[in-house]
Amino acid sequence: MRLVDDRFKEFLGFLKTSEMLSKESLENSLLEFGGAEGVIASSYYISAYEALGGSLARENTLENILSFFSGFEIELGEDPELNYYFVESIVDNFLALGGNVGKLIEAAPMNYRVFLRKRFLSG
Repeated sequence: MRLVDDRFKEFLGFLKTSEMLSKESLENSLLEFGGAEGVIASSYYISAYEALGGSLARENTLENILSFFSGFEIELGEDPELNYYFVESIVDNFLALGGNVGKLIEAAPMNYRVFLRKRFLSG
């Protein structure tokens, strides 16, 4: 069983290789937590995943994010107890920027869609 800190480190490595965030943006996303080490030391995982998702949403177009979701659906669907917050933050930040989130939700990993629809498309 992988520990949560190992999963977080793996996720950071995944983000780096995906090239959706620059190294600088990735580091700036975690700055308020004391960097990756601060996230691990303080167990600020959910907040860190949300901050990373927000940065990714602000720095990419809808088309780039849709490609990212479809290209990495398996990776994003793993560890749902943490990765969900990353995906939810992308959708939330994209909505705050005035975007239509319906396409994002339908491109998100299958196991997150019902929750995303309820959160962003209900009511």
